[in-house]
Amino acid sequence: MHSVYALLLIIILIPLLARINRNADAWPLWVRVLIGSGMVFMPVGVLLGPTVLGFIGTASLGLLDPLLNLVITWVGLVMGLQLRLRDLKRIPASDWRASLLQFSGTVALVTLGSWPLLLWLHAPDPLALALLLGCLAGSSSATMITLALSGAGLARGQRARTAILYSNLDGMYALFLLGLVSILLLPHKELASGLPLPLTLLIPPLVSLALAWVFHYFLERALRDSQLILLLIGLLTFAGGCAAIIKFSPLVMGLLMGLWLTNQSRRANQLYEFMIKSEWPIMLALILMGGLLWHPVRGAGCWLLLVLVVLRTIAKVAGWQWTVRVRSLPEWTGTLSQRDRRRLRFVLLPMGGVPLAIALSQQQLQRAASGDWLLAVAAPAVLLMALLATLLVRGLGKGGGE
Repeated sequence: MHSVYALLLIIILIPLLARINRNADAWPLWVRVLIGSGMVFMPVGVLLGPTVLGFIGTASLGLLDPLLNLVITWVGLVMGLQLRLRDLKRIPASDWRASLLQFSGTVALVTLGSWPLLLWLHAPDPLALALLLGCLAGSSSATMITLALSGAGLARGQRARTAILYSNLDGMYALFLLGLVSILLLPHKELASGLPLPLTLLIPPLVSLALAWVFHYFLERALRDSQLILLLIGLLTFAGGCAAIIKFSPLVMGLLMGLWLTNQSRRANQLYEFMIKSEWPIMLALILMGGLLWHPVRGAGCWLLLVLVVLRTIAKVAGWQWTVRVRSLPEWTGTLSQRDRRRLRFVLLPMGGVPLAIALSQQQLQRAASGDWLLAVAAPAVLLMALLATLLVRGLGKGGGE
């Protein structure tokens, strides 16, 4: 199939899939969670891509780079726009400590568990790849957690609010860790060899700051939603291209741009609300391209997937149980059975768009190196965790509220 037709197919397919009614009341809760997260569409990308049917060949995937830049930078910008300092100061110090400790514990367990295996498998950049797997493992999906708890009538209690808060903070921690790994362990070789280390470390934040200033200049002059969408498409695609040139994650660049904008621009709230309203097709594009670009790393991928899923499950369940005890969170109330209450120990388990965006970002920047390995493990891990999450919430729809 001709490359242009392949690109047009993706552009047409995304809005068609986005029209699916993911909040249909007639569907069981676990179906709403699976479709509402969008993860059910990842196999569609795998099926259409070169790994299975080859309907969209490898040569066609290069045309998706501008769209991939746009989508990944969009995700980072949305995360950054939530980092308003005066709002972050309202989060209790105990929540900061507990969320950071459970995230750090997950990262440490997965990194230390996967590093020896990566050395044995002669993987490229084993330390960086192990830390990137830790980034993936540390992040939980606020969307899936919220859908599951809301559908079960459990979204108003303190445990639910804590779980949703921690999953949002997890994504923020993961992106800052990704930025450090990108700068220190996977730098641009020409920049790293031709410039002093302090300047090499400063280039990505300075570029992000310059792009944020440009964004701010045009944002102050965009009055309507139609202007906002054109502004987003143009500037985010350009920002993603700049990130690719300096070999820095466009996801982290978007985060830094959003951090500056939300604390400087009086129109940041309007931008954030518009991006949230428009987010579903963007997330669907991310998930679909995750399937298209995925291909297995034979032999090694199965072992890494097993290590990631097992260690992450242990760390997240233990971290949540520790949080419940240390924070003295009240019990889940309502009409849930004892079995369903035990099931909610796995509330931080689902993975979502942030870890997939991390993997796609690194795959784009580090082709044929750590990026291919990371996406080969991340895509099935994200899908598997989504499937496990839907199994865990089956039956919760009959529970009561808190």
